[in-house]
Amino acid sequence: MSDRPTPSWDAAPASAHDDSIAGQLASRISASVVGGAEPLDWAASAASLEREATSLGSGPVAASLLTEAALIHEARLRAPADALVLLRRAVACDPAFRPALRVARRLASDLSDLPLLAELLAAEERIEPDAAARSELALALARALGTLGQAEAAQEALERAALAAP
Repeated sequence: MSDRPTPSWDAAPASAHDDSIAGQLASRISASVVGGAEPLDWAASAASLEREATSLGSGPVAASLLTEAALIHEARLRAPADALVLLRRAVACDPAFRPALRVARRLASDLSDLPLLAELLAAEERIEPDAAARSELALALARALGTLGQAEAAQEALERAALAAP
C-alpha cells in the first residue's frame, strides 16, 4: 500500500455543476490535459484550496482540501516543507484524517524531522483499527523515539507493538 493518496486533482469533478474550488480545479486540469488550455497556475490553485479549507474551519472536508493543496506543493511546486505545514493544518482540522497523517509522516521522514515523525506515528497508532498495522506503527514509533533518546517512551511503544502483533 502506498502512502501517497491519489490526488483528486487528477480526476474529473463529481459533476459538471461542481462549483467548489476543488471541482473547478479538476475541470481546469481535465481541460488542460485534453488540450489547448492555458497552463495551470499551481500556486494559485493551491492557494484557492487553502482559502476554501480555511473558510470551512475544521472537519474532514477542510482536511481533505488542505491535503490536496499540500500534494500540489509537494508534487507540482517542489516545496515539501510548505506541504508539511499544510498537512499539519489538515491534521489539526481532523486528527483522524488518514491521508493527511500518512503523507505528513512520509514527508517528515523524508525531511528527517524525527520529533514530528514521532508525533505523527503516535497519532496514527491511536486511530489504527488493524492490529498488525498498529503494531508496525508502534514499532516505527519506538525506533524514532529511541533515536530521539527517549528510551522510556520507546520501551512503551515496543510493548504496545508486541501486544498488538498478530
